Amino acid sequence: KDPNYVMKLIATYGRSTVEDSEKDNERWNGSTKSTFKYTKPFSNHFKYRHMVDDHNNLQHSSSGLEDTWKTHFWKNRVFSFLFVITEINVFCT
Repeated sequence: KDPNYVMKLIATYGRSTVEDSEKDNERWNGSTKSTFKYTKPFSNHFKYRHMVDDHNNLQHSSSGLEDTWKTHFWKNRVFSFLFVITEINVFCT
């Protein structure tokens, strides 16, 4: 990653101030340690960014209804896709 990279995140919730409940994050610059806290949108991004990847991996790794039920009827394809998505969502909760 470029050392001058600045992350930009647009959020419609949260505050631009730091909450006391946020955990401390550490960065080392040589022998100097700096401690800081993220604002809520950035904190949630780093805390939950793996959720979409986990969901997609579960969906693609399961041999669900859409793999076993070979159909060319579009209504059945949509139904099987929605059923598999629901199955994964229930499993993840």
